[in-house]
Formats: sequence, C-alpha cells, structure tokens
Amino acid sequence: TGIAGLTIELDPKRIELLHELTPQKGALGVLFNPKRADSAIQMDSIRATARSIDRELMLAPASTTQEIDFAFATLRQANIAGLLVAADAFF
Repeated sequence: TGIAGLTIELDPKRIELLHELTPQKGALGVLFNPKRADSAIQMDSIRATARSIDRELMLAPASTTQEIDFAFATLRQANIAGLLVAADAFF
C-alpha cells in the first residue's frame, strides 16, 4: 500500500547528505547494481558528485545475493565512513 521512487537523479544528493553526516575524510561506499540498464549514467553522476566534494568512493557492484555478501565484507574491510545503497529495485 505505497509507492517508492527509485530515481537515480537523487543519488548525487544522497552522496552529498552522506558527506555531511560523515565529516571525516574516509571513503564512502557505494553498493550498486551493475546490471541496471542505466548503471553507467548512475555511477558517472555519483562519481562527479564525489569529486566535487573531494570524497573517495569505494565501489561495490552486486547483482546477486552472494555478491551483496561479498560487497559488504569488502566494504567492512575497507573501513568506509558511510554507505550509499544506490537506487535499484533489486536492493
């Protein structure tokens, strides 16, 4: 009984908000689905925003549940400052 907007246009704003919530300079993790039809456009806009705020990104592609487990293990080892789960219905 609801609706969810999973628009990639909001991902850059989400990175900016995550930056404000995690002022330390550690990398920000991005969990994204590389099989999403417009994932290249999505990631380009996220990367551009991260460059504009001088934040490093740790990209974690995942399109299966096993890849999600691996992505979280990798991000945990990298000790990221925060995590953006990019817009995608799979997540």
